[in-house]
Amino acid sequence: MRSGVSIWRTLFVIVVSLVAVVVSGRDQVFGEGGMWGGVWTVKTPMPTARFELAVGVVNGILYAVGGSRLTPRDYLSAVEAYDPNTNIWTTKVPMPRARVGFAVGVVNRTLYAVGGSSPGTDSSGTVEAYDSTTNTWTTRTTMPTPRVGLAVGVVNGILYAVGGSCCDPGENANILSTVESYDPSTNMWTARAPIPTPRVGLAVGVVNGILYAVGGLSKGKGPISTVEAYDPTRNMWTARTPMPTARYRLAVGVVNEILYAVGGLSSSGVGPAFKVVIDGSTYAFKTVP
Repeated sequence: MRSGVSIWRTLFVIVVSLVAVVVSGRDQVFGEGGMWGGVWTVKTPMPTARFELAVGVVNGILYAVGGSRLTPRDYLSAVEAYDPNTNIWTTKVPMPRARVGFAVGVVNRTLYAVGGSSPGTDSSGTVEAYDSTTNTWTTRTTMPTPRVGLAVGVVNGILYAVGGSCCDPGENANILSTVESYDPSTNMWTARAPIPTPRVGLAVGVVNGILYAVGGLSKGKGPISTVEAYDPTRNMWTARTPMPTARYRLAVGVVNEILYAVGGLSSSGVGPAFKVVIDGSTYAFKTVP
């Protein structure tokens, strides 16, 4: 039986990031309760309204990191932690380098903030690690390929940085197929097989040791529905069933081997929400109420 609590917490993670990205200036936080077809409820707002932030979960606590405000347009280093059990936010030590458009991964209670854009830098390879037990940040080995709008997934304690763009802003950006992995135990990066469809603004989720890259923005194509799966043990990508709705800047989370692809931007506006049902070697999309 699927746990309603687990579903609620995971979808909460998705939408903290998603709302901040898609609905500018709104600081509402949402969660889903119950089984499939559960209801959405409003939770305590983040203390700092922002978009283009990243969100990670460490030991059941959500960490909202970095981002930007529209008015004035700036870069934030704020770190705020949310405890679903108490519905309370707590301010933590800020990230050393303020940035937007980065991604995070969590390994052994440490949150890794990877890449992004900082003041004076359109794309960065900066990696900073937050230790939740000591409330401190440390700088780690720089990612070989600086980029913004990437996604990060974790498989067996290894971070995989997928896609993104570099090195100029706007239409001149180079949209990347680059995949690089980071091993926190050795503090080293390794080049991996590139993703077949270069993209920025994608999302990733991991199920049974396989990383799924979902959606994004592709140069010359706009928002895409493409889904590609990466097997780290074989260093190989395979194409999977596309999403019904092409979109980018969406969010993805995983509950009990189910991927949830939520919202995002498409050529027709904000995208809907889907769950991706994994069953052996196949999967299908179903609209979430």
